[in-house]
Amino acid sequence: MSGRLETEIRRLHAFLDAWLSGRMPADERVFQTDFADRLSERFLMIQPGGSRSGKTETIVAIRNGYGKSPKFRIAIHKVQDVAPAGQPEILVAFYEEHQTGALNSGWDNIRLSTVLFEEDRDGRLLWRHLQETWASGSQP
Repeated sequence: MSGRLETEIRRLHAFLDAWLSGRMPADERVFQTDFADRLSERFLMIQPGGSRSGKTETIVAIRNGYGKSPKFRIAIHKVQDVAPAGQPEILVAFYEEHQTGALNSGWDNIRLSTVLFEEDRDGRLLWRHLQETWASGSQP
């Protein structure tokens, strides 16, 4: 299962990297398919500073962030499947998110992230809950 989770984590962050830096066209159909449709209706994100946003707020913020950080880059490291053994219905992973050129959250930072996924009827992974915490010494 961990390969599947890692693939989804890397795929979504590759989209965010390209979208927020403006290195891809601002295509609404691509935005919907590659980002908005990947979030569960019950999606909740908790930012490293403690602010919360649901699906609608997150979609609006990312859509409005198009091209605002031209030097923005994300690198994903140390992805781990942290679900309990023998419980394939629990889809949870931990990873490090290294950001550079982030205008909103400090130029360079590292986030320790835990994501809970759910599967839709087609078996596609949807982001249900994302908790990010500043890595020690990384808080802007």
